[in-house]
Amino acid sequence: MTVLSDNAIEVLQRRYLLKKADGSQETPSDMFHRVALAVASAERYPENHTWETVFYNMMARLDFLPNSPTLMNAGAPSGGTCSACYVLAIPDSMVGIMQAATDQAMIEKFGGGVGFSLSELRPKSSHI
Repeated sequence: MTVLSDNAIEVLQRRYLLKKADGSQETPSDMFHRVALAVASAERYPENHTWETVFYNMMARLDFLPNSPTLMNAGAPSGGTCSACYVLAIPDSMVGIMQAATDQAMIEKFGGGVGFSLSELRPKSSHI
């Protein structure tokens, strides 16, 4: 594994490394294994373990790192999202607008970013 700077380790400890069942914190290598296993599980081939190794090695060498939500959530018990960006439509009703706000809060809780499509909202001065 590539040697990480003190600053990188500090950031990982504060934001990305999960607590284990015994109360200790996973190591950067543990995190890379957790993420690699979760990402490789999407492959439908018998050699999934090969993909796990490929993904782990890419991360350990710092050749490639997935986005923050993937590092935080892939393979985690919380089952959070691995996507970083979402676009939510806002329906043209108070119920729809408030549901979009709730959905936004839940997406952001797990590290995702949100954009909004306003195309369903009626123009200003329209009849209600």
